[in-house]
Amino acid sequence: MKNISLLLLLILMVGCAAPEAVRKEASLTLNGTCKELFLDSSGRAYQHMSQSLTISQEHGCSFALSIADNGNQVCGWSCSLDVWEGKECNAGCWNEHTSAEIDALAMGGCEKMRQQSQGSTPTNNSCKIYARDNNIIWNKKSYESLELE
Repeated sequence: MKNISLLLLLILMVGCAAPEAVRKEASLTLNGTCKELFLDSSGRAYQHMSQSLTISQEHGCSFALSIADNGNQVCGWSCSLDVWEGKECNAGCWNEHTSAEIDALAMGGCEKMRQQSQGSTPTNNSCKIYARDNNIIWNKKSYESLELE
């Protein structure tokens, strides 16, 4: 019984880890705290939430990023749960959110970090959506205009 419990725990932990291809692609762009936040699969972290919410929805989380000319990065992320909490929805409205709402919350969090970091790690470039769940869209032509205005 102990071995079965350990096996189930291991499967759950591995199930929330970013796929290897995503880890490699993220490592090409992300560094420091932003890389850690994107790849974190612990409870209520980006990978865990993104993968668990995507099971029942088309798009569960967004990750936004700003990179300064000197390479410094700030980021923010949000999930559909944040949209539901903002609407004070506890039950019955699980599908009442849009990708745009999730993107806007992620970019808002990133912009807040960008403005707060002006002294330590300034980024003068605006935030853009880096990924939706594990679909990295950073600098892909169809998504280049996703900037917070």
